[in-house]
Amino acid sequence: MSVAQTIQEKFDHELWALYRANPPKTFAVAVSGGSDSMALLHMAKDWADRNDVTVQAVTVDHGLRPEAADEAAYVAQIARSLGVKHDILHWDKRPVHNMQAEARTARYDLIDQWRGPVTDVLLGHTATDQQETFLLALKRGSGLDGLSAMPQVRTYRQMRLIRPVLSFARDELRAYLTARSIHWVEDPSNTNSDYDRIKLRQAEPDLSVLGLTHDKFRLATLHLQRARDALDFYVREAADRVASEKYGSVVLTPEPTFELPEEVQFRLITYAIQYVTSAPYKPRFSALSEALEALKVGRGFSLSGTLLFWYKGAIWITREYQAIKDVECDPGQIWDSRWCLTAPYGRVRALGPQGCAQVPKEAKENLPHKVAMSLPALWDKDQRCICPILSENSQDAAILVTSFKESLP
Repeated sequence: MSVAQTIQEKFDHELWALYRANPPKTFAVAVSGGSDSMALLHMAKDWADRNDVTVQAVTVDHGLRPEAADEAAYVAQIARSLGVKHDILHWDKRPVHNMQAEARTARYDLIDQWRGPVTDVLLGHTATDQQETFLLALKRGSGLDGLSAMPQVRTYRQMRLIRPVLSFARDELRAYLTARSIHWVEDPSNTNSDYDRIKLRQAEPDLSVLGLTHDKFRLATLHLQRARDALDFYVREAADRVASEKYGSVVLTPEPTFELPEEVQFRLITYAIQYVTSAPYKPRFSALSEALEALKVGRGFSLSGTLLFWYKGAIWITREYQAIKDVECDPGQIWDSRWCLTAPYGRVRALGPQGCAQVPKEAKENLPHKVAMSLPALWDKDQRCICPILSENSQDAAILVTSFKESLP
């Protein structure tokens, strides 16, 4: 058996293990043009042709390098030669703080908006990436979630991100491409030692000599992922006992919440914040710890676009109005990543102070003002509004895409 056939067979096994003989009709492959994603595209297409599955491909051009447009065009050419439908997406913004993190989030957001009915998006992350991610997390002093690194399957909003080559070393995929005479793009940033990830990549030979191989790192992350999954089981169990949902906010019963093991408390509040904001990444542990200590002594806290506060003996975690005051969309679209207002008129934006003044007093009874401010409302050109959630005649016009407990991992 040739090198390419051996690696393809390993890939087939990984994909069948992920899908358990129930693959989707169509999946998408995110392709940058680098060796990892280029190998993924070819292996996925080979597998799909033998299993009656359609493949689509997508490339995100972040516009951060002058070569990016040519690289995307090259991927489009390769996709055409394979008979794969391909689209190029463009990021029009520029990173403000952390370039790599912001570019990654933008890539996932753009793909999510592009994918249509396709739920599964295959990514080319490898064992090499997994090792680097683990070491970066270790350098930051991360906890269990950070050290667990990348799972094979992860839900991002309503799409599934699937990493079928997570057990492959980068050199293995390059051997596959070389054996098939397939060219790939070399990103010059992959040799830029200004980035910590590249420094770790350059240290890989020394780590291997010490026995710290890709396989050992993968084994460690699998152990950590099992521990994380066990903790999340108890978080879901705790949520059934101490958490409820009102007006899209998460409400916690304080006494039983504070009796939970501390790690379960942290995770429960973290997931509530992520649910309320639809944020893919967790708040920093230091800020989360400060927020929990504030709540335990009866104080409120603002964190990651949410407000955590006490109201009538309960703890509320709600969207912060200031974080969404400029977010607008048309009815029928998803507002703030989780609300859909179905009425056929007006524009959707937060109720805010102007809208709160238009809501009858009795409709706001037992509703914290902070919660009312961030509820979605329908506004007309004369700045009159209706908040379906607070209107007996229109409540069905406001739909949450998912519930808190459904969003728990």
